[in-house]
Amino acid sequence: MPTPGRISRRSILAGALGLSSCGRDAFRTLYVLDWIHYIPVRVLQMFEREFDVRVRYQVYGSNQDMLERFHHAEYPWDLAFPCQQFLAGMLRREELLPLDHKLIPNLDKLDDFFQKPFWDVDLRHSAPCSWGLTGIAYSRQLRLKIASWADLWDELLRERLTMLDDRDEVLGASLLKLGLPLNSSEPEHLQRAVTEAIKQKVLVHSYGNIDSRDRLVAGEFQVAQLWSNLAKQASAASPNIEFVFPTEGFPVYAENAVVLKSSKQPDLAHAFINFLLRPDVAALISENSYTPSTVSSCRPFLPLNLRSDRMLFPSEEVMERGQWFEAQSEDGAKRRREAWKRIQAA
Repeated sequence: MPTPGRISRRSILAGALGLSSCGRDAFRTLYVLDWIHYIPVRVLQMFEREFDVRVRYQVYGSNQDMLERFHHAEYPWDLAFPCQQFLAGMLRREELLPLDHKLIPNLDKLDDFFQKPFWDVDLRHSAPCSWGLTGIAYSRQLRLKIASWADLWDELLRERLTMLDDRDEVLGASLLKLGLPLNSSEPEHLQRAVTEAIKQKVLVHSYGNIDSRDRLVAGEFQVAQLWSNLAKQASAASPNIEFVFPTEGFPVYAENAVVLKSSKQPDLAHAFINFLLRPDVAALISENSYTPSTVSSCRPFLPLNLRSDRMLFPSEEVMERGQWFEAQSEDGAKRRREAWKRIQAA
């Protein structure tokens, strides 16, 4: 029983959810779909202890994978973390519940940009929790200077190169190499990007995500298109690995917490979002996954060696070359899906 004058998180949550205090079985299970490289077990265990609940956590490796798991739901999923360009489609399909800001007071901990992001200015349906950049990781033993996307079309990289298994990332690399906008869905632009990607495909050993990081560390590949956090994980495991922000520009993305329409306990889902935005928790996530946080006030909670890390805190000069992924119209999204199928089938 809470001490008089002191209210525990368990009491607050029990009241919000209408739960009894008849033991752990009375408490709900939170069903979370999330990126494979994001929230560490330690953070999930902290949430379970603090709120006396259970978390069933399943991971995915791409936005498309997340949608597939949600659409063929094994559980009544409460939360997911789509990137910003996928939110509009989920809203069109009425897959999201609106956020109740009263239940997420830590929204005020978000950095200014993320308090009013262009993809959801009022944070009506999403709360940005982390973000990142896409670039090129490579072994310093490689006898080839890597600085641009165009360098990934060099014949010397045959069978030494891996690209992300992600439609927007592969198309993005080709579009940026051609000097075209990252988010273009113009038929002519996509046709040129497909031609470039197919031309490159003879050099590519495989398309992957987490496995590309691991095989780069193992020395099976020497160059990989990678998300910045995976590249940082790779360089932490192998000092031989370098990471570059390509000269033509690079994609920028955010991972946004959303409450899914299938949720059976939206109040608990809101409590989890609020927990993730707590600066000390955000720091644990950044430290574990090397993922930049949308809560920069987490910096004092980070180890000293990470407080000025260029991949967690990129400079303004670097960010000037970044391009945020944007939502596509239904027609544009369809053209991109077809373009990706042509690349896969080639």
